Amino acid sequence: MKIKTIKYEVEIGEDVSKKTIDVCSVEGKTFSYNNTKKGIAAMLKKHDIKDRSTRVTCESTGTYSSLLIKECLLKGVSISQVNPL
Repeated sequence: MKIKTIKYEVEIGEDVSKKTIDVCSVEGKTFSYNNTKKGIAAMLKKHDIKDRSTRVTCESTGTYSSLLIKECLLKGVSISQVNPL
């Protein structure tokens, strides 16, 4: 079985809480956005996240990360959800 490796141009880590999404870029810059459709749209635009060349990684925070995952998938953005431990 051959495994396909995907190389992303940009990796963005996100800490998701009930009210906010805190973003840390590879360069070490941090930003905060509201955990709403409008806030997520602003985050995707600010970080020029529009296709599968970028991978967003967020922690598993129950329902708090659901909107982020949904919005990324609807826009064709790769997203990984990881165990916060």
